[in-house]
Amino acid sequence: MKRVVVVSDSHGNKEGIDKIFKNLKFDYFIFLGDCVADLGLYQNLDNVLAVKGNCDFFSNVKTFGVLEIEEIKLFYTHGHEYNVKKTNQNIIGAGKLLNADVVLYGHTHKYSHEIIDGVHIVNCPAFSYARGGECKFLVLEIENKKISIFQREI
Repeated sequence: MKRVVVVSDSHGNKEGIDKIFKNLKFDYFIFLGDCVADLGLYQNLDNVLAVKGNCDFFSNVKTFGVLEIEEIKLFYTHGHEYNVKKTNQNIIGAGKLLNADVVLYGHTHKYSHEIIDGVHIVNCPAFSYARGGECKFLVLEIENKKISIFQREI
């Protein structure tokens, strides 16, 4: 089984990110933008993937990425370039163009997960300034081409 931790919108919560790295075992860590600098030196690790969000003005990381794990393709981005606060249709279309099995995004600070045409469309909750108050993140478990997605709190 492969485990992927997904964090979005940390907005200064460096301490929380540090807790994840010190206390959880995972194969990959995906950061969906808004304060990429919060990753600090973790950003240099081979299993850490990051994209920039609308608050990452001076970051030189890319705006989206694709990761394939056990024949499951993950498309990840912050979401602001796809107008996700108004509709998820644009990001769904981008995921379909890439033949993604999972579309991961943040930006709205609110968790949602739906399966559309067999594709998991997952809006990661905010790790800081979350709507509803909790600072949460996601854990994806991939095994035998099956995807399980859980919300977690640190």
